[in-house]
Amino acid sequence: MDKVTFSGLFPLAQITYRYCNKVLVSAFVERWHLETNSFHFGFGEMTITLEDVLYLVGLPVEGLAVHAEVHSREDCVALVHRCLGVTMAQTSDAVSCGGVKLHWLKDTFMNVGDDATDERVDYCVRAFLLYLLGTTLFVDKTGIRVNVSYLALLSDLGQIRRYAWGVGALRFLYRQFGQASRSHVMQMGGYTTLLEVVSYFKKYCYMNYDLDISRTLIACTYSSKT
Repeated sequence: MDKVTFSGLFPLAQITYRYCNKVLVSAFVERWHLETNSFHFGFGEMTITLEDVLYLVGLPVEGLAVHAEVHSREDCVALVHRCLGVTMAQTSDAVSCGGVKLHWLKDTFMNVGDDATDERVDYCVRAFLLYLLGTTLFVDKTGIRVNVSYLALLSDLGQIRRYAWGVGALRFLYRQFGQASRSHVMQMGGYTTLLEVVSYFKKYCYMNYDLDISRTLIACTYSSKT
């Protein structure tokens, strides 16, 4: 648990909404304009900024770039084998379309005994963090898979907290908005908790509610409407 906490990503498990408000998300997607990367409303434009990311959900917006690409299936298999310690045969079966299924991560790494070696613990930490990223910041449209390229950023557990995860999450969300705003697209990925928190916070600001923005992780103030 100490290694998970030190990564700086563990708060995502505490503040992320279990269910997203689909009506709210759809309403925002319909008002997204690719040309300006903003939502167009009757009262004007609104968008999600890095300041929102930093103060509302506590993700760092300064640091190393969150960028990792693994192009070939062979590279994906090798990366999973090296970072998670599973056999090449298991890895080859698990990897498809550049990712692994979330339930495979959970089933394979959920049990860690007190007698586990440090190496095994590190593998489980990386698996948990990859699972966390796949269910929060970088949710894909399927909702059941996570891209294994993020393992490249998790390979050195001491470096994880140095990445600007907030920038990566916002960039990914912007791209998801751009795709979801097209008429033929029916699904959307990305960190929708961030969108919900921003919308709730902006509402309170517009209504002149007394809200202490000095507190950290303001996402904890609100609950998702289902």
